Amino acid sequence: MTQEEFVLDLEGFLRTEYNITRSDLPSDTGNLADNAYKLSKTDTGYKIYLDMNVAPYAGYLDQPGRSTAGY
Repeated sequence: MTQEEFVLDLEGFLRTEYNITRSDLPSDTGNLADNAYKLSKTDTGYKIYLDMNVAPYAGYLDQPGRSTAGY
């Protein structure tokens, strides 16, 4: 496996994990999953995070069986 193949596999894995987690987020309005949950490439790798400027309520959600704590 070349370095380029490894990077492509890693990127595929990250996108899969990103989509799995995103599908588990509360989706009453779609704003949190569609706009606030983000995957971005950085100089040293990737960052998956919740943009609290887009959804400042994300840390306070209280849906049975769902929590954004730790995201």
